[in-house]
Amino acid sequence: MKHVLIVEVTTKDVFDAEMEEIYAVLTPEQRAERIGVMKAEVVQLFADELDSEEITVTVRVEEIPEEVTPNER
Repeated sequence: MKHVLIVEVTTKDVFDAEMEEIYAVLTPEQRAERIGVMKAEVVQLFADELDSEEITVTVRVEEIPEEVTPNER
């Protein structure tokens, strides 16, 4: 029998006012590029630590109502 190590990580971070201003002026292409860079960095982090055949990373920005905190999502 073989064993497989599966690491699942979910993290959420609400943008502060400064980050909201920065994000608001980015074009859709710039937003996609920043998300791509973050995704690549996370993949590289795991690739450096694990001899993995498969690394799947999903990064996205979601819009939530002002009154919702990350812990409520």
